[in-house]
Amino acid sequence: MDPNLIRNFDHTPPNLPFILHAAEGIDARSAQEIFDLDRMQVLDDRTVLVHGLAMNPKAIALLNRRRSAVIVCPTSNQFLFHCTPSSTSIRSINTVVLGSDSPLTSAGDLLDEIDFARNEIGLDINSLYEMVTAKSANILRLRNGEGQIKPGSIADLIAVRNQGLTPAETVASLTFDNIELVMLGGRVQLVNSSLYARLPDSLKSGLQSLTIDGHLRWLRAPVENLITEARKVLGRDLRLGGKKVDHASAA
Repeated sequence: MDPNLIRNFDHTPPNLPFILHAAEGIDARSAQEIFDLDRMQVLDDRTVLVHGLAMNPKAIALLNRRRSAVIVCPTSNQFLFHCTPSSTSIRSINTVVLGSDSPLTSAGDLLDEIDFARNEIGLDINSLYEMVTAKSANILRLRNGEGQIKPGSIADLIAVRNQGLTPAETVASLTFDNIELVMLGGRVQLVNSSLYARLPDSLKSGLQSLTIDGHLRWLRAPVENLITEARKVLGRDLRLGGKKVDHASAA
């Protein structure tokens, strides 16, 4: 427990979430943390707990009464503890969303978490869709239309090819190579080659080529410099979330 936990909680503005890792384990001490947090009076509707793996039904009931939320990161739990929250446990939490945690311990990215949660834990696609869109935006107290696409929203979005599926079906079956376009705040951050060729020069500025497991994308980041510096420490075989990355011109 952070010795400044109560102070940090008290000084968190009411319009912001209070996020902390808790019950990240499978032992009795981890299970006790939810009750310790409650005694410290830091469980309320702003509190967002990351993991919650050790929570038992009594802890979940307490969490629900306090209207606190949980971000589950199942592939990290699998890697570290050879254990993941069950579908029954996840469904019993009133406010729960899906996260990807660190690539040091997770299977890859958020899409890998969705695949794992669907195929290994058994969560249904409609629940998963809500867990990575509107519900996530709500527990993080985002108020500019994040989590949905509508006129006047902040325009954080991804684009994939239409396969005639519902949005939930599409998200549940996505892999990283399906992502053709990423925008943040209406600004292109990642784009495939065919769309890149159609962009005006003003929108291409700042985009650099990147290959991810052989798939070419253009990314708004100093890719060439980042890869050069990383290779000085890690060598030529660079991987992020298990995927090989390279500057396209050097691939």
